[in-house]
Amino acid sequence: MNEPGYAPLIPSLPEGVAILRWLALGAELRLSDKGWYFSDTKPAHWKSITFAKSSLQSLQEDHLIEWLLEDGFASQEEAGTKIGIVERGKRFLSKIDFSRRHFGGSMLSPQKRTVLAELIADTKQENPSDDYFTVAQIVAQKLLIVIFGHDWHQRHIVADRAPTNFFRNAGTSDRDNTTGGMRVIQLAEMIMNLQDVPGLEKSVEMIRDGDIESGFAEIEVGRLLHVNDCDFRFVVPRGTKGDDYDLEIMFQESTVCGETKCKIESSQMSEKGLMNALRAARGQLPADKPGIIFAAIPQTWNEPVAELGPFLKTVAEKFLQGTQRVVAIKFYTSALLATETTWAPRVFLLEVNNPKHRFDTNANYDIFAEMDKMPDHWVSLLDECSKTEEEV
Repeated sequence: MNEPGYAPLIPSLPEGVAILRWLALGAELRLSDKGWYFSDTKPAHWKSITFAKSSLQSLQEDHLIEWLLEDGFASQEEAGTKIGIVERGKRFLSKIDFSRRHFGGSMLSPQKRTVLAELIADTKQENPSDDYFTVAQIVAQKLLIVIFGHDWHQRHIVADRAPTNFFRNAGTSDRDNTTGGMRVIQLAEMIMNLQDVPGLEKSVEMIRDGDIESGFAEIEVGRLLHVNDCDFRFVVPRGTKGDDYDLEIMFQESTVCGETKCKIESSQMSEKGLMNALRAARGQLPADKPGIIFAAIPQTWNEPVAELGPFLKTVAEKFLQGTQRVVAIKFYTSALLATETTWAPRVFLLEVNNPKHRFDTNANYDIFAEMDKMPDHWVSLLDECSKTEEEV
């Protein structure tokens, strides 16, 4: 059943501070017959930022524009169809620390956390005998129904047979069932946490249209960037070779282009197949900007795990010998490790840098930090569902 009361958890509008950041970078707000949008911006790495129609309506409703005008930070021009930041606004914005730690564009607001807590409480009341993992699956499916609709939910998650087996619809073992349940939880959790990152709608649309593994891989990269305090945005495809990448990431004062490649789960582990995927990813990256390839490795390649790291490192180093536009390759894969009582999810990460790239050799393109738990600004559905009434 669709739960309209849970709509505040669904992607709709970048937070006001994100809009201020774009304005600080030189963007202008313009009015069209569909609502407000950002015109071409300077610097070029924030070029052509636009909103979907639903977001445009929200943008008007949150009174940001009214606040900018009333406080004298912006002025209306061209018969009210253009809004630009004036000098007073530029001075104000120059004092704001827009680093990720303070920017926090994807942190759930108190209102959204309250909505989530109510959804979890309702689900526990409806299913009093279920453990927290099952409750988290039910909560995740309720959110996914709101995001993708009943038909998508029935076709890809509920049905015994689906166009792909990504959610392990025909699972025949505890491990398969746990893997499928974890992916349902992770998908809802990632969209919920990243809903305010610019461009997320593109990856959501990929999943809605059935390109589940590739869309999931893009959003999973977003999760890895977010929990490691990186400032980034998803990029709408341009359809031009060499300028058709998935992400833009801010490193110090420069912009790095990121391309995500996902090896389909049914593929076999081979040097030739992985090398072809890396070459395809390189072709999507521009030659005049540093590029990073994020390669999602199938869970089926993790066995045995001890052999995976050396294999990936060898292939990456061989590939990087023939390119200067790629500054690093980031491999990542999820796996379930057996414990005494259950299966525990783990993420394996490997960064291989290119010592011969053509860009700033003093720049540090490492991203992943060692962490034994998710940072506080990431809301875990499993953690939230495991809380008692006293802990909520």
